[in-house]
Amino acid sequence: MLNIFHKGVCALAVATSFMATTAQAQNHTVLILDGGYFPAIVYVGRGDNIIFTNNSEAEHTMSGPEGTWVSEPIPVDGTYVLNINNQLAPTYSGAGADDVLMEGSFSYEPAPLTE
Repeated sequence: MLNIFHKGVCALAVATSFMATTAQAQNHTVLILDGGYFPAIVYVGRGDNIIFTNNSEAEHTMSGPEGTWVSEPIPVDGTYVLNINNQLAPTYSGAGADDVLMEGSFSYEPAPLTE
């Protein structure tokens, strides 16, 4: 009887471990370029991270709507990690070269299928 209990506990532990690994957060990369963000929209899940990499020619600061979050200045070739949570509005912006406003967004919807 005890042996059957141990097998059941082991099976439950393996199943729980499998479910936990399939629900891990993902990292999504967005490049900061001199004319905008690439990609302009990112498809994410709650708990995911967006890693912004500054490939522009100047330092870059980003923010959420109405200053809900603000990055530190991101140096050229530097990165900034934004963790996606329930409180974040799905848009962000920053000033590019020559103070051109750049805007990007993320979506909780599944990414559209491409052919």
